[in-house]
Amino acid sequence: MGISTRTLVRRSGLIAGPLPAGVCYLILPESYRDATGTLVEFTSAGRVTLAVMTWMALWWVTEAIDISATALLPIAVLPTLGAVSIGEATAPYANTLIFLFLGGYLLALSMQRWGLDRRIALLTLRCTGDRPAGIVAGIMLATAVLSMFVSNTATAAMMLPIALSVVTLLRRDDRVDNFAICMMLGIAYAASIGGIGTKIGTPTNGVLLITGLAFAVIAHRLGP
Repeated sequence: MGISTRTLVRRSGLIAGPLPAGVCYLILPESYRDATGTLVEFTSAGRVTLAVMTWMALWWVTEAIDISATALLPIAVLPTLGAVSIGEATAPYANTLIFLFLGGYLLALSMQRWGLDRRIALLTLRCTGDRPAGIVAGIMLATAVLSMFVSNTATAAMMLPIALSVVTLLRRDDRVDNFAICMMLGIAYAASIGGIGTKIGTPTNGVLLITGLAFAVIAHRLGP
């Protein structure tokens, strides 16, 4: 089966992006004359930026990778090549707290992908025993701990199927309905409690931090 033209263009674009960008950086002069004839230094940061722009343009045209991923290229390349700091590279995209929460969601996806959340929950249940109160307490403890490092919403979404699987195993018991209610409420409360432990525990913490910084700046300017 032959390779389609679109696939061939995309594969070619993977190479046709960084190579011309490197050539562009090498051939650019270290100085140039402006309209008044004054000699102006063309800094390495400026040449790197122009090279990255060429790289991104080629990847956008060929769609070598997803367009949204190409848009994030400056965050990885510019700090690596010493053009700007990581803070300066990410500033045009969003507030630093947004990237902090993004990292939390990436952690949640990674934990869910490799089953770390399930392992933590099962290990906790092994320690708490088979008593209903102990199971609920163990699930709440695992949820609260995870919610300190992952968004509480994502933690609740990860722990829900684990709790449902435990409830399913106890379906033969007539008291399982009350147990299921306690389990679901326990996850919700534990995620909220653990979420206040760190900045990334819940987006509300980030909003509070930004608000506090804003009031601090205003108080500093209005102060004596």
